[in-house]
Amino acid sequence: MTYSKVETFNIDGCKVRVHFPDLPEEERAKRKNALMKAAERFLKHAERVKKEKAEQENMPEAKEG
Repeated sequence: MTYSKVETFNIDGCKVRVHFPDLPEEERAKRKNALMKAAERFLKHAERVKKEKAEQENMPEAKEG
């Protein structure tokens, strides 16, 4: 695989070099699609966790008696 673009970032005192691969359009589209699906799954999970947390906070606690 060839890399024609390299960017360097300085993050919290660390030097990070990111190499961008040269990809055919078909492979680029495939990877973008996989990224979009992963983002969708992540956001759906985050919303589900948020909803479950809100439901738990609104539940009346069981009273011992």
